[in-house]
Amino acid sequence: MIVIRADLISSNGSERDKHFGTIKISNDGTGTEVEGNYDVYLCNANGRRTKHGRVEKFKRKAQGWIKLTAAAFRVISRDNKYSEEDLVKALDESLKLQRHYAELLNMHDGGRRKTYASVEDWMIRLKQTGVIKG
Repeated sequence: MIVIRADLISSNGSERDKHFGTIKISNDGTGTEVEGNYDVYLCNANGRRTKHGRVEKFKRKAQGWIKLTAAAFRVISRDNKYSEEDLVKALDESLKLQRHYAELLNMHDGGRRKTYASVEDWMIRLKQTGVIKG
């Protein structure tokens, strides 16, 4: 893992020093010897992840770690309005609605619409159907 800290080191005394946040670049293990795939996380000063991005098919040896960090900065700099945590919560609420309407329709017409008990169950289904990569 590559960790990049962003700190203000004040020339007016250490009491004015401030930690802004951290960028973490983590190899996800799905690449090859030539190309790597990386998760990139921006964490605030308290360590909470506020943004997530991916660098994929990065030419490890040909481009090196400096270009990997530059690619990570580009990914993290994109305007993501919502944190990963907020998106998971929103997905969970959407699944509750889907489950409710599927159950109502099944009662109405005797159908067998599938429901998903959790975000994890839904993600497994999306991987099985090829909608997302697993």
